[in-house]
Amino acid sequence: QQAYQIPGLPQEPDWVKALDACYASPVAQLGLVQISVFAMVVEGRFAPLEAWYGEMGREPGDLGFDPLKFAKRPGTDLKKKQLSE
Repeated sequence: QQAYQIPGLPQEPDWVKALDACYASPVAQLGLVQISVFAMVVEGRFAPLEAWYGEMGREPGDLGFDPLKFAKRPGTDLKKKQLSE
C-alpha cells in the first residue's frame, strides 16, 4: 500500500520499480543524490571510529545533542541507558 506520493515524482507501487524510475528521472536523481550525501555526512561526522580501539572521546550514546533534555528529566537513569548502549 502507498501512504503518500510526492507530486511530480514517479508513481510506482513496487519499491524496486520505483527506484529504477527514480534513476530514469533527472529530478528524482537529484533527490537521491541529496539523500545519499546527507547520510554520508551524518554517518561520517558521528561515526565512533575510536571506539574500535578503546579511545573514544565521549561516553557511549552521548552525541552532545539533546534538544528535548531527555537526560535531565526526573527519574531518568542515565547510567543504565549508557550501559545499554
